Amino acid sequence: MKFRRLIFAIILCLTLTGCIHHPETPSGYIHSWLGEYMFYEFEQPPIGSPVFMEYTIIIYEESGIYFANLIIDGFQTMSRVKAFVEGCSESIDLIFAYYLEDNLHERFNAGDILLTLFREDGEVMTSWEGLQPVIIESENPGVHFKLQ
Repeated sequence: MKFRRLIFAIILCLTLTGCIHHPETPSGYIHSWLGEYMFYEFEQPPIGSPVFMEYTIIIYEESGIYFANLIIDGFQTMSRVKAFVEGCSESIDLIFAYYLEDNLHERFNAGDILLTLFREDGEVMTSWEGLQPVIIESENPGVHFKLQ
């Protein structure tokens, strides 16, 4: 009986999040997320140097597994990360795998969710997790990354 409840709870969660894999949707259409996404932050503080950040996410498939390379450059930052991509056509998580060459700071651990991208009204929305933007106003979930 407990096993049935567990299975029911899992199916309910997947259905509510829209990520249940149907036979007519191979790989949950993660494939629809392939491409290069960019986000820029800029702030000119009243005192000091301007803050500029450029975030690039390149989502690709390799031997049936989906990955993302995150390249973040800007104010005191040069980050290079490889992440696993898990999810479906409506939402994906970028999960830290390891650091790439030329990375300067190490702050993530294997399995950390870096961010979630999801689609809403035709827009790509961002929910920040382990990876956080530099400018406070960018922290709220919203349209940040644009497909190039």
